[in-house]
Amino acid sequence: MLDWITNAISSMGYLGIALLMLLENFFPPVSEELIMPLAGFTVQRGELNFLLSYWQELQASFSVLCFGIAWASWWENDA
Repeated sequence: MLDWITNAISSMGYLGIALLMLLENFFPPVSEELIMPLAGFTVQRGELNFLLSYWQELQASFSVLCFGIAWASWWENDA
């Protein structure tokens, strides 16, 4: 799993981070605690920009928050 995540981030860059963060919501074994340190490792190697990687993390976290609020709202109205 570790090599797969590292290869996805290295080959796809910021899109890889976004897709992995999206996958995290639907497939629990892929967690943010694995993705972001590996993104930081890729930044350390000089393959990605730190600020853009950080921005991608904030954007992904915000979208997960919005999705959770929308889902909770739908669940409350449906019940």
